Amino acid sequence: MRLDRPEVLQSSELRQLFTYWSERRSSDRPPSRSEIDPIDVPHLLPDLLLVDVDWSGERLRYHYRLAGTRFTRFYGEEITGRWLDNLQLGSWLAFWESEYRAVVDRWEPRYGVDAAVWQGRDFLRFEWLLLPLVAPSRRCEMLLVGVRFDGSDGFELQPASPERTEAD
Repeated sequence: MRLDRPEVLQSSELRQLFTYWSERRSSDRPPSRSEIDPIDVPHLLPDLLLVDVDWSGERLRYHYRLAGTRFTRFYGEEITGRWLDNLQLGSWLAFWESEYRAVVDRWEPRYGVDAAVWQGRDFLRFEWLLLPLVAPSRRCEMLLVGVRFDGSDGFELQPASPERTEAD
């Protein structure tokens, strides 16, 4: 869903990421990739993803340029260098394509709290934040993504509104 108020984010790390991104906005567009450097927020790196938006085909595709170490550990496999539509996501693929596309089209942050039974492992709850990076040419070129998993470094999600749950 669209993020209207960053204080709804439960994770202080995701609120910090939103603030970092927001401080780099210009008056007429979100920051570009060149205005963002993940090294500026080293304590957030384990939970970050950088996702390239590929405009070259008939439909948009999303390529993972970077996936943080904590994300990779909780997800269960390395996704750096892979395409979203080549991951084994089951029905989650349509969900993420829709969320990514909304950010690309509207230049608005989106967030959610979701849950999944993933690859036969325990039920995972996670909070996520999607932020557009828009080139001076006024096209969204990349997504800056933060994900915090329940139980990661003492982070605990509070009960929230109804969550997506799917077993794949």
